[in-house]
Amino acid sequence: MTLRKFKLKIDGLFEASGEIDLSDTMLQLIASKLEINSPDIQEVKTVFKPGVAASLGAGIFQKPKEFTNILDLGVAPIDSQIEGLRYRGCYYPGQAEPKGDGYWITFDQSVKIIKVKHGIKSVEPAKSYIGQPDFLTKDLSKTNLFIPDGTYLLYQANGVNPLWYQQFAMLFGSGTLIGIKNDSTPGFNKIVSKVHGIKLINILIDNVPSSSRDQIFEQVSFHLGALEKSRNPITLDHLDASLEVKDLQIHSDANLRAGIFIEKAKNVEINGAHIEAAYADNGVRISQVLEKCIIQGVTTGKGFNTGIQASSNRKSISKGLQLIDNQIIDVIEEGLGYDSYANNLGLLPVICKSYVSKAQKHGNEYQVELDSLWFIEQQAGGGYGEKRVQADFVGDPTRFLLVVESGPFEYFYSEISSFETFNSGQSLKLGLKSKKLDLAPGTEVALVSGFYQCTISGSKIKGLPNNQGKPGHGLSLWGGGFDNLISDNVVTGGNSGLNLVGLGAFGVNGYFCHSIGNKVINNEFNGCEIAFHIKTEYSHKYGFEQVFSDNKTSGGTFLINKQRNFTMKGNVLKENRGLIEDVSGVFEGGRLVDTVIEIKNCPNLKIGQIEMVGNSKIIQI
Repeated sequence: MTLRKFKLKIDGLFEASGEIDLSDTMLQLIASKLEINSPDIQEVKTVFKPGVAASLGAGIFQKPKEFTNILDLGVAPIDSQIEGLRYRGCYYPGQAEPKGDGYWITFDQSVKIIKVKHGIKSVEPAKSYIGQPDFLTKDLSKTNLFIPDGTYLLYQANGVNPLWYQQFAMLFGSGTLIGIKNDSTPGFNKIVSKVHGIKLINILIDNVPSSSRDQIFEQVSFHLGALEKSRNPITLDHLDASLEVKDLQIHSDANLRAGIFIEKAKNVEINGAHIEAAYADNGVRISQVLEKCIIQGVTTGKGFNTGIQASSNRKSISKGLQLIDNQIIDVIEEGLGYDSYANNLGLLPVICKSYVSKAQKHGNEYQVELDSLWFIEQQAGGGYGEKRVQADFVGDPTRFLLVVESGPFEYFYSEISSFETFNSGQSLKLGLKSKKLDLAPGTEVALVSGFYQCTISGSKIKGLPNNQGKPGHGLSLWGGGFDNLISDNVVTGGNSGLNLVGLGAFGVNGYFCHSIGNKVINNEFNGCEIAFHIKTEYSHKYGFEQVFSDNKTSGGTFLINKQRNFTMKGNVLKENRGLIEDVSGVFEGGRLVDTVIEIKNCPNLKIGQIEMVGNSKIIQI
């Protein structure tokens, strides 16, 4: 127990004083009181102005009761050597000579510090660093390592990184770590995957694909110099591992594949992150998350290809992902998006197709029997093919949705609650959650992945104009998905505000990425060259039961095509020119201001009362 007196004052708001146990304390100020959750505190005195609300120290991290101070391991900060100079980078022999005042870390037979002060250069050995011979002899595995204020060096020689192979349980504190190697080959030092309060320079997180360790980062900043492309400061690639982030900063002077790259994970929760780099394919990229995925309060973009992008996979439906209150700036291709078909022929979300042999209600389920299964896969010579497979080849079908592809219930879909095989494993019996179906024998169905009941909401996206043929979509559902919600977002400028597209597999007949039941509600699209597209491409199929309501646009064109049971209500469209083609459903309410809309081949589109202002017109062509 480490008791210390404290006094806290914010002028005009509150004052607080008392004693606090620094080894195991969380502070939280709520409304008009200060709560200190520690049984060892004897007295707390508080003085507040009424109605004040704030928080102190609330977060995902809890300081461990047992830890090792790095000072006790014989490692000292280098602050006394750097004389208040600004860090300028790592220097390796053969590079351009350091210029301007500041300090550099280098390796030339040993770890050294280069200083330039008032134009005068000096070089001296680093007096202390992590990785000296005596440090390497210590057994520190599973230790919680505390790094106090100060600047510390992490030295990696010939691939031996003491903060990686020791496998610390956690790094925490308020210090700065600078990574330096004994050669100039691309790549950085790696450290353990639970970090709090540390500034990391030229250091990545251990991203061994086989690692099932959870990763937790709070109040951590990454600062990366030159490194090869396709490296990610944070990577997760195991279905038993989870990622939890709060208040993260990533700054890179070079190109990244992604700031945060999630190939596989059990749970992902990001709450507050700022990601910037010379360029990145993605600010945040997500593929397969088994349970919960919430990405909130992320600022990224500024010349990236995409801001935050989730890409579907062929292993399971992606359900319930949430992208909330994010800010995306100047991305080239997509700002925020769910990509059901990520321009990769190996990622077609149609897993297999079949034909109903028998269907009936059975207890609380609707039971469907499929005599034969045709697995869809990419062919070595290009395009797609299908082969008849046994049921166990498909795996657990409850990971997918079943979509009806023909008959009176075409475009209906259902979750799968149970399954069993029969006919010596050749056939499959599925229990469906939907009770609305009445399928006749011979009805074509498909098992599909993609995105289901996911959300993009409360975000602000600043777009780029058409850049070398790149689409520049602010919001994107490429390949559509099922019952997703896009709401309360603001897209300003750029080539395209919204792109919601169901599509065939780039001209390959029979395999369709459906767009069913998606809702676009209460968004703003301002100054975009294309305000929005809701359409179907490369197929005779249609989008189904989609909604575009209570949105506001200002400027740009729009297109809605090939939709059935479409709802368009309560929108305010200003200075737009749009085309609605081959659409059934309802178009009513809201206001058109100096907007011209052409209606083509829409005999089953009901047009109700709409307020017309200025030079607005609806033209049947």
